[in-house]
Amino acid sequence: MKIILSAFFILTALTANSSLNGYKEYKEGFENGYKSGWCYNKGAGCYAPYPPYPPYPKYNEDNYQGGYNKGFLQGISEGNK
Repeated sequence: MKIILSAFFILTALTANSSLNGYKEYKEGFENGYKSGWCYNKGAGCYAPYPPYPPYPKYNEDNYQGGYNKGFLQGISEGNK
């Protein structure tokens, strides 16, 4: 019984850690995408504001590229106001 509980806790910890790493990549991608979207077509001297907190990722978008795409679209939208 102790072995089963130990294995359960180890698997839970490993799964939680991998999902946190995925979210960190998503958040980093969102921030970079937001800045790129904000400065899209504004020239070389553009200074983007600090990006907002990223929205919760959809299934299969919790990676850098998914965050970048979402951030880029939001940055373009808010940068053109």
